[in-house]
Amino acid sequence: MSIISPREAFGIGKGPEFDDSTLGDIKSISQIKLYEGWLVDGIEITYVLANGSTKTANHLGSATANVTIDFNSSEVLVGVTGKVGVSGYYDNANYLSSLSFTILDKASGKVRVEGPYGVAGPVTAYHSTVFTIVGEIKSFSGQELTEKTDPNNALTLVFPYSQVLSITPYTNPGGPILPTPA
Repeated sequence: MSIISPREAFGIGKGPEFDDSTLGDIKSISQIKLYEGWLVDGIEITYVLANGSTKTANHLGSATANVTIDFNSSEVLVGVTGKVGVSGYYDNANYLSSLSFTILDKASGKVRVEGPYGVAGPVTAYHSTVFTIVGEIKSFSGQELTEKTDPNNALTLVFPYSQVLSITPYTNPGGPILPTPA
């Protein structure tokens, strides 16, 4: 299978490719589930097809989702913002460490943002790359790494160049803002 091209990938860039657009005539997204912790390890998306049925694409690997984002029938995904960077816990690779989703309700015109999800690890608080994707997103593609090593799962998301609004290096010389102990 070949995922979209030309494209920009965000994440470690390893593992089998997936392209959810091959599931059928996708009308919209009804639910996104994530497994997140230090990284965004995996994603599961439930799509509504043009005929009214649903199909779920599971890219969670061996993980169980710990975040659920539900869409009502008039909502569409219009943006994704994320962060990739070296986590400080695994090899020196740019893992997908944070994601936020911008959702538009076409009926009311209201916008909501879900996230950020993923802690992004202590090192990515110093150095990482922030990306912004805009335009209606009807399906996801990327790579899903599942291994018996640490981390067990790693997600790479791929978007067409035409939807990439920005890719910005982020450096915080002061370091992360840590919670103050009570």
